[in-house]
Amino acid sequence: MKQIILTLAVVLLPILSKADERPIKFEQLPTKAQEFVNKHFGSFKLSYAKYDNEIINRSYDVIFTNGTKIEFGRRGEWTKIECRSGQRVPTEVLPTSIGQFIKAHHEECGIVEVERDINSLEIKLSNGLDLIFGEDGTFKRYD
Repeated sequence: MKQIILTLAVVLLPILSKADERPIKFEQLPTKAQEFVNKHFGSFKLSYAKYDNEIINRSYDVIFTNGTKIEFGRRGEWTKIECRSGQRVPTEVLPTSIGQFIKAHHEECGIVEVERDINSLEIKLSNGLDLIFGEDGTFKRYD
């Protein structure tokens, strides 16, 4: 049994040690990510950007001085946006129907977090409610 564990450790250690997280320059982000940041968050001051090369997945994070954080997939598509310090996620980054739904049902609230999964969008409002939408912007449920 000890031999099996030792063998697994020897085999897995090099694989696990390949995970790499390091700061990068904004210009090293995928072009699509740079364009997204410039278009929707251009007035925010960049704190830092980082590259995260996990075993299965590569991703990029952009963190602003006000605490707002945007996560991007390896091709530069945003996967998560978290706003802090009273900031709100711009509704322009979402399907129009989501902005309309929130305005109609939660007009007093802003979007503080949005996460994109394979076929859904999870949105957190400033009042703490979580809403789930389909990828096309169709409301599914409260979570």
